[in-house]
Amino acid sequence: MTASDAGTRDCEHVCSLPTEKLRDRVAMIRRDILPQVTRREALADGVAFEFEHSAAMQKTLEDLVAFERECCSGVAWNLRQPSGRVLRLSVKGLAPDSDFFRAVSGATDAPVQGRLARLAQAAGLGAGLGFFLCCVVPIGFATVAGAAVAAPLAKLGDPLVISAASAVLATPAWFWLKRRAARSARAGCKNGC
Repeated sequence: MTASDAGTRDCEHVCSLPTEKLRDRVAMIRRDILPQVTRREALADGVAFEFEHSAAMQKTLEDLVAFERECCSGVAWNLRQPSGRVLRLSVKGLAPDSDFFRAVSGATDAPVQGRLARLAQAAGLGAGLGFFLCCVVPIGFATVAGAAVAAPLAKLGDPLVISAASAVLATPAWFWLKRRAARSARAGCKNGC
């Protein structure tokens, strides 16, 4: 079953169009109108779509609303302009998780970029920052540190590199031994007890 078939099945009870014309209408909405959506919001009794305002988009949406009000009288179609740059189309009367909204939204055909953008929007800034700090930074640090260590080790035939690597590795060991001896002396131990 295609997405258009699922969307058709879900709204057949509220739409007066014959099944074939309804299927074509759902396909047209997916193809011509929904790629222009800038934001989608689930409402308690429907879904709201936002579009960037332009004269052409306003005309397209006005035509859509006029047509849909005729054939889908059981669904409330409302177009308004809450700000000068945004058009908001709300569709009420169908559940927000209905097959119709999944069909017209093209959830199965959405580009990866759109899915990632929706995920980022849903997760919020905190989740994005957490992902960056917990995943991206440590992996990046490990990559840079590994390259910094591996590059000199590739030249182990050079006595200067061997001396520098030995000094770098021996310095923490020397500090640890010195600290251990000081702790033992404070505790009154003799012979490194």
